[in-house]
Amino acid sequence: VPVVAFLSAFTEMAHWSFDVSTSTDADVRAFLAERGGDLGRFVEQAVNRVLFDESLEEIGKRNALLDPVELEQLIDSEVREMRKEFWATPRY
Repeated sequence: VPVVAFLSAFTEMAHWSFDVSTSTDADVRAFLAERGGDLGRFVEQAVNRVLFDESLEEIGKRNALLDPVELEQLIDSEVREMRKEFWATPRY
């Protein structure tokens, strides 16, 4: 995949329209004014953080009954396989 095509996938933007309470609006605007920042970037980071946290919680629940040693072996095995695949592909 050419670098330009790869990077353009991360720069395409979607337009969202949503409502928040006036107190949330004021708090976020004050926060961004104090620290500098962009509302869109702030929302995107917050959404990504929530999605990541939810994913971790789901994975934790799914793996809660696994033996810790067995889980570690499974992770090690998957990492080894991914490394083989990664290094088998020429990089440009």
